[in-house]
Amino acid sequence: MSMLNTVRLPLIFISGVFIPISTMPIGQEIAPISPLTYGNDILEYVYRKIAFFTAAGYRGAGDLYTGPPDHSKLPLQEV
Repeated sequence: MSMLNTVRLPLIFISGVFIPISTMPIGQEIAPISPLTYGNDILEYVYRKIAFFTAAGYRGAGDLYTGPPDHSKLPLQEV
């Protein structure tokens, strides 16, 4: 188990999961070797790009089903 950690932990740190690759001079040369780098890139793309459109799609589908929200019924808050 400790032998696996000696390989796994450096790969995790070099792949850009915790620290961006652009801030590591040596990491920029080693990162393309690690398959975790590409997995990290895919997950980052999914969370930043596709998740927004999915949430907006759910909101739009809910509005089509129930109608747009009626904000006139909300109580006014005095400031």
